[in-house]
Amino acid sequence: LLKHNLSRFSGTMEGHGGKWYYYIPVSLLVFMPASGWYLTNFKHVKFKGMPAFDLWCWSWFVVIFVFFSLSKTQLPHYLLYGATPIFILMSKYREKLRYPLLIALPSLLMLLALALLKPISEYLIATSHDDVLVAMLNDGLIHISVAYQLITAAALLVILFLCFVKTIPLWQRQLISCTLFSLTFVFQIMPVYAAIQQGPVVAAAKFSESLS
Repeated sequence: LLKHNLSRFSGTMEGHGGKWYYYIPVSLLVFMPASGWYLTNFKHVKFKGMPAFDLWCWSWFVVIFVFFSLSKTQLPHYLLYGATPIFILMSKYREKLRYPLLIALPSLLMLLALALLKPISEYLIATSHDDVLVAMLNDGLIHISVAYQLITAAALLVILFLCFVKTIPLWQRQLISCTLFSLTFVFQIMPVYAAIQQGPVVAAAKFSESLS
């Protein structure tokens, strides 16, 4: 209770420090792939005459947001404790969604970056002076297959296409897009990330085991 609650709040632990504004950009990643949908919630905020239920939801989120923004130890997943009321508000105002391209923009930009992961990695290898990063990227490049690039690019194009299909309600298109993004991330992107991040460690462990 003292170490992992009070000590984490009053001091930086394990190098996970941050600034007071840390959760402003991080919130976009926490709500990915629904980050655009999350941002639309703010247009329903009213300083006068806000429905009691909305006030309760926003109070829940703001308390969590402010509390962890003041904490000396900050990690992205801390904000998840305040995510539930935001998803409830997203559902409540789903019929009022407008501007599909803007709502899908965070997902589209992230998928574009991930689809271009190979040339981005090659550029970083050529320009970075961080030997550890260069070694990780060199080991990871072999896992960025043609299938990975095609599937990631296809997901990007399908989500972009859904922005213009007006026969389906916008909130339903967003749910389809979020599901497609999540499946692509879990089955295509995470294995590559895991290989880059943990592949050398696994190889070292197997080598060590073979010596015993």
